[in-house]
Amino acid sequence: MKQVRLNVNDMSLDISDFRFATGSIPNVFHRFATAGDCFSPDCSEDYRKGNFKVDISGTNFLLPNSIPYLFSIYPACVQRLYKELMSSDRRQWSGYCGGRCGNCWPEVFRLLVEGC
Repeated sequence: MKQVRLNVNDMSLDISDFRFATGSIPNVFHRFATAGDCFSPDCSEDYRKGNFKVDISGTNFLLPNSIPYLFSIYPACVQRLYKELMSSDRRQWSGYCGGRCGNCWPEVFRLLVEGC
């Protein structure tokens, strides 16, 4: 996605808005900042294949220090984000999740305005 809808009242992103979405498969889109896989129920970090990347470089927005995620994953031991990485300027965020055909998505994805 090159653009995403922003609710200016609470600075939250509408992760399910596909108006500006692009994809490699026609008419198949994934919600913003979500990931998942069906690779393995093993609890090891090495088995997480679903990944997400958020990049708001070139904007006056910042990502919050933490972004709460929800999970629909089996088994319980993989209900977390793996290899989370937030850039020092708080404009890029990435991570992995997945399990036995599971996924993860932001509970709420809010942006901050730089300088406020």
